[in-house]
Amino acid sequence: MLPTLPPGTRVRVSPLPYLWKSPRKGDIVLVKAFDDNRCDVKRVKHVPGELLDSGTTLGEKEYFLVGDNWKFSYDSRSYGPVKAAAILGKVVDRQFPVIENTAQSF
Repeated sequence: MLPTLPPGTRVRVSPLPYLWKSPRKGDIVLVKAFDDNRCDVKRVKHVPGELLDSGTTLGEKEYFLVGDNWKFSYDSRSYGPVKAAAILGKVVDRQFPVIENTAQSF
């Protein structure tokens, strides 16, 4: 999710926001990955009922997710729409990595 989430960034995810409402465009979400037992952080680009660039309309409870680093991201452009059940929660907070000061004092 570069540049939004640099390597080493810790995120706090909550499923609670999606108990009352559906994910919205622009939300950053944690999604269960399709290729192994890990999770990915992606941004919601299209929501159910929207028309995609390919001319396809997203079905009920389908989302189109993308990474912010479009050139290198493995996302819905590669594997297609994601079912709502695969979205584990919304990123509600992030903690950027601490960069140690390596400058020497004189």
